[in-house]
Amino acid sequence: MSEDSAWDVYLSTGEDSACGGPDVDEGIIDGKNCAWEDERLAAEADYVCVDVETANECMSSICSIGLVWVKGDEIVHTYYSLVNPEPDYYNWRNQLVHGLGPSDTDHAPVFSKVWEDVAPLVGDLPLVAHNACFDKKCLMDAFQVYQMDWPDYTFYDTL
Repeated sequence: MSEDSAWDVYLSTGEDSACGGPDVDEGIIDGKNCAWEDERLAAEADYVCVDVETANECMSSICSIGLVWVKGDEIVHTYYSLVNPEPDYYNWRNQLVHGLGPSDTDHAPVFSKVWEDVAPLVGDLPLVAHNACFDKKCLMDAFQVYQMDWPDYTFYDTL
């Protein structure tokens, strides 16, 4: 990123550092980075499962995201993308959890670009996650780092 990266701007706001413990959720959702074909997806699904992985101890350092849209008890769509994390460095503990590193994400899109693609499909659907407090905090911190408005998603936890 440039000299004034999103992380630098975030730190200059005087907010809390957005750092927390390493991601301990080992689940990675199967899917692929793809172009969206059906803009009606958000209206047709009941909820969206979400899982993020982080590059380091900073909750904003999302390095991958997986989403699964569910209608009833059926999966109707999946999405997975690597993400160039912010701040852009890897902690070995996090790498032990998910196996990702700089060579995987150096050319990946930044979080704001990834979310720009999925936001219309998430719409106002509730988000479901295993250990939702972790995923929600990561998303909220990434939104703040990239100076994006948080839409106050409803989260449900599978724990």
